Parts: sequence; C-alpha cells; structure tokens
Amino acid sequence: VFDITVSPEEHLAAVETAFFAPGNDASLWIGGWHPAVAYQQGCAVAKDDIEIWWTAGSADVLALQPLDDVIALPANSQSVLDELGDRVSLLTVANAGHALLPEQPQVVVGALLDWLSSRGR
Repeated sequence: VFDITVSPEEHLAAVETAFFAPGNDASLWIGGWHPAVAYQQGCAVAKDDIEIWWTAGSADVLALQPLDDVIALPANSQSVLDELGDRVSLLTVANAGHALLPEQPQVVVGALLDWLSSRGR
C-alpha cells in the first residue's frame, strides 16, 4: 500500500486486501498514502514498549474487533479478553476489516455510546 511505483489499480487492490473486508469499498482510501510517514510510524512502533500500554493501566476497555481484520487479527482481542477479564467489553464487528471506521461507522458509534452509557457517562 505504500509502494508508489505500482499502478493505481494495483494500489487499490492492495488497500482492499490489507484494510477492507471483502465487498467493501476501498476506493474511500485511494489518496493520502505517504511512504515517509509510514516509515516514521514503523520506527515509532519498533521503539514502543508494548508493556506500557497493552493492558491500559487499570482502566476498563472497549474492544471493537473487526472479524475480517488481517492486520489486527481477531485472536488479538481474545488475548486482551483473556488477560484483562472483566475489564474488557468485547464486541466483534462483522463485514469490517482494519478500516473499521469507514466500513461500519454506525456500529462503532452505537457501540461506543452504549458502552459509555452503561458506565454512567
């Protein structure tokens, strides 16, 4: 997705494969791909200590897991649930990949509002 030498069609196919559930419209993400930014993000992730943020301190966690995510696999959210137990509210989202927000915006908004409401906020 960050290879600027591929054709627009190849790029769209890569974005579709990496970020979107089958059948969803990846053309929403045609623009805005900047290899230099991706490189810097990769460097930041490599230097990050996952132990600092993985358990979210002592906070409760809402985990929205897209079922077609090939980057953050559904097994990841199960690991969080196994590790944090009752602190986690897990909602799986069908027909969504890593591009969860543009794929299922109403589901995300509804889940977040329901979760906040259930917590008295």
